[in-house]
Amino acid sequence: GMTASFEPMHLAGITPFGDIMRMSLLGNYERLSAQRAHQVGLVSEVVPGSELHERADWAARIIASQPALAIQGTVRALWEDGLSAAPGV
Repeated sequence: GMTASFEPMHLAGITPFGDIMRMSLLGNYERLSAQRAHQVGLVSEVVPGSELHERADWAARIIASQPALAIQGTVRALWEDGLSAAPGV
């Protein structure tokens, strides 16, 4: 096995500690329902399976329609801020 450290670090402050511990220690054996993932902040939206493709396509099209440099800068800033704001970093 591998140590789970990077992912849990980014979940701190978003997801309850008990859920982070459970997911980190159980690894691939842990499965959350969509509703629970939404409750603990792992996903921002839950839609019925029949609407999933349409909703994902909508989000992808909106993102793709924006200036590439703005999207790239936003992603970089979020990762950098997330890393510097994470506890113990």
